[in-house]
Amino acid sequence: MSDPMRNFIERFPENKEVIRELEDTNSTFVSLCEEYEAITNELDALMRSQDATAAARERVLRERRMTVEEKMLTVIEGYQPA
Repeated sequence: MSDPMRNFIERFPENKEVIRELEDTNSTFVSLCEEYEAITNELDALMRSQDATAAARERVLRERRMTVEEKMLTVIEGYQPA
C-alpha cells in the first residue's frame, strides 16, 4: 500500500512529526499529499520513459508539484498542536 506522505516527508524530514499529525487531522492536507504523490510518481515514470515530449511535460509537472508543495508548507507553518 502506498503512503501519500512518504514523498513529502522525504523532501522535508524536519517536518515529519507535523506531517503525521496533519495526516490524522486535516483532510485538505491529506488531499494535497495525495496530489503531491501522484505528481511525483508521474514525474518518476516520465523520467524512465524515452518519450520525445518528456522535457515539456516534466517542466509542467515540476511547476505543478512546486505549487502543491507551497500549499502544503503553508498548512504546516500554520499548524497549531492541540
